[in-house]
Amino acid sequence: MALKISSITSIGWTVLSRLDENSPCPFSLQTLEHAIANEQVLPLLLQLDDENELIKTAISLGGAELEIVLSNAGSALSGRWARKTGISKNVNACVMAMVLEAIQQNSRSAE
Repeated sequence: MALKISSITSIGWTVLSRLDENSPCPFSLQTLEHAIANEQVLPLLLQLDDENELIKTAISLGGAELEIVLSNAGSALSGRWARKTGISKNVNACVMAMVLEAIQQNSRSAE
């Protein structure tokens, strides 16, 4: 697999920063699920990257493959956030769960 896990973790660092600051997510869980279903997660995640360049850098390095990886991870959780992750109210936390799922799915394929 050509995609580096660091491209995925860069998104995670941005989300963790938002969680640490208690920043509200600029989109809803329904919007996230719609983006997952249509493989349009990356444009949505750019809304999280207001002060740093981590997500923009991850996108430039990962491109279409990063979109597929995140959409696949999101699909594994979509509609089952509370049951699979215990999270359903904080959209930033749902994005972080998607990032962790993407890392988990892709670290297995690298083994």
